[in-house]
Amino acid sequence: MNLRSLCFVGILSLLFSLCRPFLTDLRHWSYDRVGTFLPICRVCLCTRQNGVECVPRREVEKFQLRELRHCAIDAPISPSAFLPFHSLESFHLTDCRLMGRDNTLPPALFRPLDKLRELFLSGNGLRTVRIEIAGPILDRLDLSRNRLCPSRTNSNDTFGIEWPPARQLSLENANVLELNSTHWTFGEVKVEQQQKLNISLKTVECHVPITESHWQAFEQLRIGGNHALRLHPSVLPRLLTLHHLDFSDAASVPEELFLEWTRHAETQWHHIGLRRAKIKAKAGADQPNLRQNQWTFCSTKLEWLDISEMGGIAEVGTLRLDGCAQLKWLYADANALGDIRIGDSGPVALLSLSARDNRLRRWPAGLLRSVRSLSSVQLANNSIARLPPELFEQYTQLNSLDLSQNAFHHFHFGDSSHQQQTTLMFLNLSQNRLRSVALPTLSSLTVLDLSDNILTQFASLSSLPSLEHLHLSGNAGIRLTIAAEHPALLRLHLANCSLTKMPDLSRLIALQELDLRANGLESVPGHWLPSRGVNALDVEGNALRELGWDWRAEQLAALRELRAVGNPWECACEFAPPVMKQMLTPQTQQTTNQRTLFCGGKCPRGDKHRKVENEHREAAEQQQNGSY
Repeated sequence: MNLRSLCFVGILSLLFSLCRPFLTDLRHWSYDRVGTFLPICRVCLCTRQNGVECVPRREVEKFQLRELRHCAIDAPISPSAFLPFHSLESFHLTDCRLMGRDNTLPPALFRPLDKLRELFLSGNGLRTVRIEIAGPILDRLDLSRNRLCPSRTNSNDTFGIEWPPARQLSLENANVLELNSTHWTFGEVKVEQQQKLNISLKTVECHVPITESHWQAFEQLRIGGNHALRLHPSVLPRLLTLHHLDFSDAASVPEELFLEWTRHAETQWHHIGLRRAKIKAKAGADQPNLRQNQWTFCSTKLEWLDISEMGGIAEVGTLRLDGCAQLKWLYADANALGDIRIGDSGPVALLSLSARDNRLRRWPAGLLRSVRSLSSVQLANNSIARLPPELFEQYTQLNSLDLSQNAFHHFHFGDSSHQQQTTLMFLNLSQNRLRSVALPTLSSLTVLDLSDNILTQFASLSSLPSLEHLHLSGNAGIRLTIAAEHPALLRLHLANCSLTKMPDLSRLIALQELDLRANGLESVPGHWLPSRGVNALDVEGNALRELGWDWRAEQLAALRELRAVGNPWECACEFAPPVMKQMLTPQTQQTTNQRTLFCGGKCPRGDKHRKVENEHREAAEQQQNGSY
């Protein structure tokens, strides 16, 4: 082995000693036909599914390590450790222990990485940060989940923080107190106990200047999760050129951000996240000036908007979406909204709308503008009682519709002979007041949730040929009509339906999981199950004393999971069926899933014993002959 090969093996040994298997973006390298004496050959074999490929020895010079993820460095390291990784472009060092005893990083630690573009340092317990890189700018810098600000500092001390300009900067959950046009303010509240019964609080603040080169580089700013964050009005003009802003959980966002700056022609905002943020009134006003001004969160280029759980909107009651024709994703949950209005200048190609936990009484007006694009509508926990009569005909791209916890009494959209050209896959109508449901043929629907209504019958299964998950739990006395074999249904939930007799499920030929919890069933006949059986059966909380007497051998073999506590089992009998012997064992009790399964009742004796035994023997013979 020549000197070059020895050096290469040395580099590999260093790399694998630093990190656990993290190689998610290796660029076609290893050795071919040389055995397994080199570490990389072993890695190649065990991580092939992550894209590692073996190439001939002559191509090894072309190898470039571009990305490291999930390293497990548990001790401080020096810049020399990174010398072999000069081609690295993306470095993920999250939740490690990189700092020294003073919770700092060596300033020149990453200088050897002259091609570095992305640096992730979240969750490292850093208190101060000085980062020097070879290049002028980073594409991404993530310092989230570091409690930036030393425990001891003067109020005007910048404490040596310095990082390079970055197009995307993440400071989520990083002790950010304020952002203005000239500096960051980091800090935290310290508890000082001067005497035994006298406790005082002190806020430690640290200021970090924002240079012009940083402002010129910014495209995305992610500072959510800082619950004491204040946005100073002076910073608003500097934010106009950014594309992505996340101020979730901020304690104070000036209302001028929406009343004034959204209307500026030079505003470049594409993404705004304000979940749980609090709006601060303009100087001189006691409350945000919501009623006297047109309240809008839109700018002409805005595509993604999250204004969920913002208390100030509740005073308006109506969200108006004007001037944001490019909006595609809207999240407005838990705002006590009574209406959502989309004007003529509103979105024309909305993809997703989420307005859960509001006070909506109708389908949002103006959504017709997006009938050819809308794929997801989430309106759970409102007061909607009616829908557009041609809902499925108009919204042909709708993929997911959640209308749970509303006020529907009936849900009728044609019958099975009326096929809709829709891509709907998920429909949730649970926790309404539904007495009847009539669905057209929805050929792509895979999940239907009708649980916790007052339905007495469900007969639409034949119009849902692709349905895989059906939830009917919580409908007392419901009857499930299965007119023909269904080839797709995998999971059926009929818990807490007051059933005393099991429905005939033998035509559900693909069924794998069956939930019959909390009913009054005294038996689960094998001839009412699919002939191949089910893999998982939940019969907890019924009145079952026996199980599996008339099951086929194929049905018994298919069962892999049985939940059966809360039944008065006769599982101590000598002639217990195989499923009882296999799953419960002939003991007076057995622990299952950390709960105790009690077997009740005694075995029949004498003539009664023989009669029952003969009945079960005859049933078993019928199974072997293929008849019931």
